[in-house]
Amino acid sequence: MIIELDESIMDIKELNTNQDQDIIKSLNMLADIRKYGKHYILAKIPVLKHIVKLIKELDNNNSTKEIFEYILYNDIVQKYNQLLSMVKCKVLISTSNTTFKIEELDGIKIYNIPLPEFHKLFDLKETSFRSENIRDCEFYEHITYWFLDLKKKGINLNYKAIMGVDKVNIEYELNRSNDKTFCLIIVDSDKKYPNCEYGTTLKKCKDKYEKFKNNSVSELFYFENFHEKENLIPPSIYYKFFKRPYNRNNNKNY
Repeated sequence: MIIELDESIMDIKELNTNQDQDIIKSLNMLADIRKYGKHYILAKIPVLKHIVKLIKELDNNNSTKEIFEYILYNDIVQKYNQLLSMVKCKVLISTSNTTFKIEELDGIKIYNIPLPEFHKLFDLKETSFRSENIRDCEFYEHITYWFLDLKKKGINLNYKAIMGVDKVNIEYELNRSNDKTFCLIIVDSDKKYPNCEYGTTLKKCKDKYEKFKNNSVSELFYFENFHEKENLIPPSIYYKFFKRPYNRNNNKNY
């Protein structure tokens, strides 16, 4: 997931160890997220410089300061606009809101999370990715690397693949996304003809997603006008992928 640090953070003039514990804990968690490669942390250069200045004044957060300095001077700041142009949803950490809020701007879905609340709402975890089986998750990853040419751009995906999209699994996963985990679910529509109803699995997924979507960082994707993903991919390519073990480091061999 892309986590963008909003310019409103620059409104914080200083941090007090006693009064601003929630902000400090959230900044520490964001630093650890980058340290362990769970998500991409993006911000404009002035925002990063301001965060480094705030942390430096605390005198006891050297690790967090060093990670934000790394993001500022060595990381993918140069790819800020490029990365944002590639996504249709992102997490925005700001100080302009006091509660979790979902917005849409210029076709981008924005999960707006208040900086002081971030460490309370989410854990240090990669995105949970659930599809019908693990190989499907790997196949979607392969398509993403190939279509967006991520290897050449030096961009890596990080997720925890989980098998199964039945009613119980989806409710469990969305419950988790409602409690500290980002969640992505991709399901076939199983429509047998254009005006057919969705299959049972997708119907159940949609019902559960509607229940949780306003209180979580979660996305449900499905193929509106196709029975399943195999309808969009030449069988020779599809079978070539599934008959051998998947190796993300050898992605371009497929």
